[in-house]
Amino acid sequence: MGKMVTAVFKGTEYTLSFVEWESARKLQYASFKKLGAINDYEHPNFVPACEIAIYDVGPDDLLSHPAKLNKPSLIFYYRSLALAEEKMGHIEELLKEGGDCGKPMREYIDKAGDQLDEFAWMPPVSQFLDDITEEWGG
Repeated sequence: MGKMVTAVFKGTEYTLSFVEWESARKLQYASFKKLGAINDYEHPNFVPACEIAIYDVGPDDLLSHPAKLNKPSLIFYYRSLALAEEKMGHIEELLKEGGDCGKPMREYIDKAGDQLDEFAWMPPVSQFLDDITEEWGG
């Protein structure tokens, strides 16, 4: 199951991508935790059921460009499908209020880390820059 929603803040279009994790991806995540690639102390026994990714482009741009150029600016992981569906509308409203870096979103991210059913992840800027450099042959 997948779903995309668009939110606009000060002329910037954001796309929220809602994806339900399948069994294979859950198994991969659990394996990464066992190998130590994911910090088990920060997220003990947390295996996501779905994710909401935020891209700072509209859906047309997201779907028309190579996937390597479209890295999410934020990803929220949820333990249950029901919670993720409930939060999707809330995250959309936060984007409309202040974008992906505004105060409403920062406060929401701070609270997400304190909950056992959800957590947020921001891709490192260096990873994004490395991907762009690699894509453009630099």
